[in-house]
Amino acid sequence: MEQRIQSKITTVVLAIFFVSLLGVGMGQTAVYTLGIPYIDDNVASRESPLYFAITIGVRILGPALGFILGSLCTMVYADLTRTPQITPTDPRWVGAWWLGLVLISAMLMFVSIGMFAFPTRLPKSRTPPRRADAKKPSLRDFPSAVKRLLKNDILMFRTASSVLHILPIAGLYTFLPKYLESQFRLPAHHANMISGVGGILVMGLGIIISGVFILRAKPNARFVAAWIAFTAVVYAIGMSVLMFIGCPMDDFAGLVSHPDGLSSFEPTCEATCGCDRNKFSPICGADGRTYFSACHAGCSNYTVSDGKVESFYNCQCIGQNLTVPEAVISTATIGYCKLECSNFWVYMILFSVFVFIHSTSEVGSMLLILRCVDPRDKAMALGLIQFAIGLFGNYLMRHYFQQWRYIT
Repeated sequence: MEQRIQSKITTVVLAIFFVSLLGVGMGQTAVYTLGIPYIDDNVASRESPLYFAITIGVRILGPALGFILGSLCTMVYADLTRTPQITPTDPRWVGAWWLGLVLISAMLMFVSIGMFAFPTRLPKSRTPPRRADAKKPSLRDFPSAVKRLLKNDILMFRTASSVLHILPIAGLYTFLPKYLESQFRLPAHHANMISGVGGILVMGLGIIISGVFILRAKPNARFVAAWIAFTAVVYAIGMSVLMFIGCPMDDFAGLVSHPDGLSSFEPTCEATCGCDRNKFSPICGADGRTYFSACHAGCSNYTVSDGKVESFYNCQCIGQNLTVPEAVISTATIGYCKLECSNFWVYMILFSVFVFIHSTSEVGSMLLILRCVDPRDKAMALGLIQFAIGLFGNYLMRHYFQQWRYIT
């Protein structure tokens, strides 16, 4: 009976979740595909780069602030009604990730009111008003518009580039905080903060600077296209270099690699208790090695301070081969052992530099898309690119990471 009730609750929650995502997707698509052409039609051509830079930069600033807000929210425990016996630095800590969604959705309610106040055309619009006898767009025009866009070679190459671009980018920024957690042993709230400031905020800065540069220098289309290609190559090389900058993960006790590529934790001694191999609660032994859990280390006692477990002792499996008094070596503290590795700042500096270089192509890319199509097809062109990204880019990225999670 209890399982049936739980199943119904899960179904309702997932239904609300997916409907909410559908609404968010519709809103984002409308703002992007209609908002950018709206700006382009209502400002002077020479000023478009600056307005695009501000628009795209603010759009990038949102995720950066989201990571920072997430950092603050994850310092609060997921269940607000409970006081856990662990701290935010404990690997077992689950922060209130949902709290940011509540705050942002409340703010969006007020912002949406302002969106309704936008007129059809701004007072100083450079677009002439529509004639009374002008033909209004209809669904019959849709096939011909799609045909025109599919025959546009520049747009098709740019669409393919956007799809290939989103494949690594979406996965990178989705899993960057978790990667920093596991690779450099950072707490969740620190990883979120660094991802927002060192990655996405730097991207927003590069976008605004590039918009100002294009406004002042007025480069031609060939230079803009060449710069887009150059930044893509630099970014690809940079991400490949970062693959080899990390910290060694060889301090785990009992970690065994199998011929099929999978790894597992095996007992390091004959402990007197049966351990759950699915409950990962890492502890740092006095021997400098990280153990899967206190049970895997054979710990039989623990100390409590302020109602929270502080350390373990009488651990049978810790430091068996070391000539140190047993009372000292058989102790352990909660969490990972500290890494003797200084590559974190090297990784983040190089990452920020490559992200900055690549972000300087965003404004030029937007101008290239809008100038290579007929003015009446601007919104349609942006919609086509978003459709291709959603269908091929995001879907393939999620499929790849699902397979990756299954393999690892």
